[in-house]
Amino acid sequence: MKPSCRAVFVMSMAAALAIGMQPAAAQPKVVADPAGPLELVQASVARVLSIVQAPNAVSSGGGQRRTEIRRVAQGLFDFDEMARLTMAGHWKDRSLREQEEFVRLFTDLLERSYLTTIENYAGERITFVGESISGPYAQVRSRITTERRMEISIDYRLIESGAGRSTTWCSTA
Repeated sequence: MKPSCRAVFVMSMAAALAIGMQPAAAQPKVVADPAGPLELVQASVARVLSIVQAPNAVSSGGGQRRTEIRRVAQGLFDFDEMARLTMAGHWKDRSLREQEEFVRLFTDLLERSYLTTIENYAGERITFVGESISGPYAQVRSRITTERRMEISIDYRLIESGAGRSTTWCSTA
């Protein structure tokens, strides 16, 4: 995989790749930092990178590291909402059991597709450019700079989902 592609995968899915295999209704959400969406995303990305870059990360095996990354992702990404948006109009036609199964399979797909890539993070520089807020919606803009000085923009879109909670439903490169 090209270094630039790896960097996109690493940062755009950094927290998401840490998804749990819990039923849709059981996935926890984290109360947003009162400072705002930018700080929430920065803290989550920093936490994932600290887990991946920890000196004992390789020697202790991947199981504990993956579990820690999953916890961060569960707090940042709303996998139920991402799954619902993915199915669009077909979501409402599914039974609760089918919806839960889809969320489980969807998160499993993300994990298998991207977690290994995150674990291979090679120190690309991440810059947070800023945030914009409009009502319950926010967008956090970031940029990854590769070793070859290629810049890749990553946007995290968040929504305030009541009771002061913010969750990310989308990240785009």
